[in-house]
Amino acid sequence: MNTTTIYCKNRLIYLCTLPKHKKYVFYAPEPITTFGLQTKYGFDELDGLKHLLSILKHNDYKDVYIVVKGHPNQNHKIFYDYLKMIENKKIIYVEDYDINQIIYYSDVVVGYFSNSLIESQKMGKKVLRILVDLKNINIDPLKHMDIGVKILDIKKLTCELDNIFIKT
Repeated sequence: MNTTTIYCKNRLIYLCTLPKHKKYVFYAPEPITTFGLQTKYGFDELDGLKHLLSILKHNDYKDVYIVVKGHPNQNHKIFYDYLKMIENKKIIYVEDYDINQIIYYSDVVVGYFSNSLIESQKMGKKVLRILVDLKNINIDPLKHMDIGVKILDIKKLTCELDNIFIKT
């Protein structure tokens, strides 16, 4: 698929099969398993998604969907297998779409260390960095930068999502 520079929410909704008039969490993980970094960091690319799902499932987020964009180096089968197993219709996985459009139309961008988090913040988006499972905060590749809200526990993630989706 060719990416486009025309930002059109209807096009994004159509191409990514997103429901209209909903709110979106953009989950932008790194391909941690592709590079065998699970042991170093203490988590993989599915763990952040699992944390998000756990919170969204137990709170009043009926109009919130998660858009997951796989990194170009991602083994996409990991996500397809997981999503098939959990059968959650509120998660949309895309491999090949203009990341800036997804960022632009999302209500919040969530990830770990991705450059897309830096881009998101520069675009004025709320950024949450899920570092709950990070073995050692000192190995955070973005520790020297002021990028997003560092989420070190599930209670903080819940509070941040509540502030975005329930109290608005």
